[in-house]
This record gives sequence, C-alpha cells and structure tokens, in this order.
Amino acid sequence: VSQSRTRSEIKVITAVKGLMEYITLEPKDRKSTGLDLLDARFNGGVFETDLVTIGARPAMGKTALICSASYNLASRGKNVLFFSLEMNYEQIYMRHLSMHTKETFASVNSKRFLHQDSFWARFKEFEEKIAPHIFYIDKSGMTYNQIINEIKRLSKQHQFDAIYID
Repeated sequence: VSQSRTRSEIKVITAVKGLMEYITLEPKDRKSTGLDLLDARFNGGVFETDLVTIGARPAMGKTALICSASYNLASRGKNVLFFSLEMNYEQIYMRHLSMHTKETFASVNSKRFLHQDSFWARFKEFEEKIAPHIFYIDKSGMTYNQIINEIKRLSKQHQFDAIYID
C-alpha cells in the first residue's frame, strides 16, 4: 500500500483481502465434548486444538462430569483416552458401567444389582459397544511430560476424539 492512499482506501483493501482469505479457508468442525449442554455453551462443541480446564473444590463433581462426557462419546463410537491420576481404572470403569446399566455405582461395586436380569444383558452390550472405545491410563503422579509422551505413543495406534485427564 503506497503512502498516498487514504485511510478509507486502506480499510477497503484490507477488508477485500480478509474476505478473499476467508472464502478460501476450509470450514473448521467442532468436536463434541460428550455433553450436549456443554456443547451448546461452546457454540456447538470445541475445536480440535482446544484445551478445556475445569477446576473446582474437591467433591464438586469434576470426575462425574468427565465420566459422563467420556461415556457419551464412547457410546457414539468415538475413541476416548481417559487419564485417571487419582483413582484406578476399575473405579472409572465401574462408573461407566453403572451409567450404561442404569445401576448405582454402589450396586455395581458390590455386585448386588437392583435389576439382576437386565444387568447382564446391558453388561454384555457395554463390553461390546462402549468399552472398546475407552482407553484408561491410571498412573498416579504422572508428570506433564509423561502424559504428553503417553498420548503421543497411544496416538500412533489409535485416533482419539477426546482426551480427559482427571
């Protein structure tokens, strides 16, 4: 742009250039968080490169939230990597299983089912359709670099639609 152009001419040139760049851009799809209400708050989900951090005091439902989100994505056939730095994978697995079987966590944990007949059918369905889409890592005390290395290593074998770190 030459020195002799007025500010309004520069604005027009900049706007035309911006329009041309916008037209050539590929649309960016958003990914579901696994929770429809949260997706709505994020205007349809999150971008692939987004990092969402949820913080709250202990026992406020952070783990329950990401268990629900990861379960919902897995039930849609999406692959989820779930890091649990506090609980072992069996506890997270039982939370997912209780969501699917509609049994309480306590009944799944104690194996005293409220709906004995339907539990085993729903268990089999969970194992076939949902469990293969959730990958659990339960190493307490992992550092940031260890988590990144584990993600890189596993991403060579699987494509993940979401990664949750609790």
